[in-house]
Amino acid sequence: MKKPSWTVIVFTTWIGIVCGSSFSFLNYERSVLINDYLVSSGFITKLSTFPDIIFKEILSNEFVAKTSVNNHIFVSNSNTNTISSCEIDPTKGIQHCNTTNIGFNTPLGLGINPKLNALYITNIRSDSITMCKINKETGSLNNCQLTGSGFDDPTAIAINNNLSEAYVVNNKNHSISLCSVDGSLGLLSDCKSVYDNLVNPVDINYSQDEKYVYITDSEANSVVVCYNNNGGSLNNCHKTGTDFTSPQTITIGKSNNYAYVTNLTTNNITICNIAQINGDLTDCQVSDNKFKAPSDFDIGSNGAIAYISNYDSISICSIATTAGNLENCHEFTGNFSNSTGVRIYEG
Repeated sequence: MKKPSWTVIVFTTWIGIVCGSSFSFLNYERSVLINDYLVSSGFITKLSTFPDIIFKEILSNEFVAKTSVNNHIFVSNSNTNTISSCEIDPTKGIQHCNTTNIGFNTPLGLGINPKLNALYITNIRSDSITMCKINKETGSLNNCQLTGSGFDDPTAIAINNNLSEAYVVNNKNHSISLCSVDGSLGLLSDCKSVYDNLVNPVDINYSQDEKYVYITDSEANSVVVCYNNNGGSLNNCHKTGTDFTSPQTITIGKSNNYAYVTNLTTNNITICNIAQINGDLTDCQVSDNKFKAPSDFDIGSNGAIAYISNYDSISICSIATTAGNLENCHEFTGNFSNSTGVRIYEG
């Protein structure tokens, strides 16, 4: 059956929805999210499907992140050895945060296996990784167990789109491990070192097409890009990009055109273009936004919303479609303490 079309009109005092043959918007000084898509200054980012339209103005301390109430944000709190699980409410933003402490030991990096509803947590002080199952309705963590071996102060984990392999950053011995991921249980196995020419590695992430892997090297104030030889090795690794200061994490935008690098000591984020021919970072610019010791960075599945972990809060920003800039940033406080990792779970 053909999906209905709508006209959405935004006024300063009220918002109306009218059935029609196309979308049209009046210019408006604030931004609006409609079914996960950002409308700002009179134009719309993207609209493709419209079941269950939910929308709200972005006001102080309120932010719409998703139409489903089963979406959660996970935050690692390294000071308290806990993981925060918060609901992302369609109209009230981040709320109902609960903490879990099931043997975590200075948890840092987070990774999600959406097929198995599993969260991976790197424990830097116990040289281990914990895998927990996620309750899709409540966001609670259960059935936690250690998985994988051979890690040395692990700080980050990145899982490929096929959910068959994972890279792990070993901060202490300056190396990257590659592990197999069991398709039915999600457990890590056969972990082996595949690269070790680093100074102080902190984070690792894939490009969207998984041709390249990016590693932040904090003490070297650099980002390393490697060609990802699927299932075996990292090749042609070299430094790329500029304007990094104690870089913590690198995240690739959903369009694969932009990379976001959090700079811990300068409280900002560097945004770089990605050269599609070789994966290099180019035209890097430091954003005007100011954060509080930003550590991790995640993007919702629609590519329009960024989540940044600060020392004791989470910032949420809209992502401009034309240049990838961060806009309309709002800060949320909760039960966070040295919040180093952040991941969005869309159940």
